Amino acid sequence: MTRKEKNLMYKYLKRTNALDTYLTQGINNNATIFFSIEREIKIQQIGTWHKNFNEVVNYLNSFITNSDCAKHGLVNLGKNFCIIRNEPLRWWIMGDSDKIISSLNTENAVNLDISHSWVKLNISGLNSEKLLLHHIPLDLRDKKFPIFNFKSSSIHNIGVKLLKNQKGYSLFLPRSFSVSIWKQLIKTADQYQYQIN
Repeated sequence: MTRKEKNLMYKYLKRTNALDTYLTQGINNNATIFFSIEREIKIQQIGTWHKNFNEVVNYLNSFITNSDCAKHGLVNLGKNFCIIRNEPLRWWIMGDSDKIISSLNTENAVNLDISHSWVKLNISGLNSEKLLLHHIPLDLRDKKFPIFNFKSSSIHNIGVKLLKNQKGYSLFLPRSFSVSIWKQLIKTADQYQYQIN
């Protein structure tokens, strides 16, 4: 598929989110947790082999000033995208990745569009960390999990990804399990009062 065809597909195909029918927006003046879904996420996954690791890191670093794409879990921020090494030989590029993907040397690495495989749930508010600690076995304190870091974890044996940003957290759920995880999160969030934006 050419880049032009891919852009047309993104433009004209209406994306449905696995959680759309479960999200009822409303205002709760007592809310201490705020949920929102990011519907138009773009995630490209790049994978490589041990022998090509340094070449791929240098290639990815060339797109971002002062970046360290070799560092695991660090969110390297570009102009309209970010690059994250989330597994030993894999990176996620979120956002506008066309320039990076179009000039990628396919002898050193391969890419896969995984945008439709994940649901991005943004969680913020005073008790957002407490909510996550009910479900995710991670130390979320700033010293152990600073802003612009990314970690892999699980919720009831289902692999999830967690990104910490200035507003709170972005929780990446596998699309096929997103509804069951959502129901668990909402059940826990009831005790803290929540709002869906």
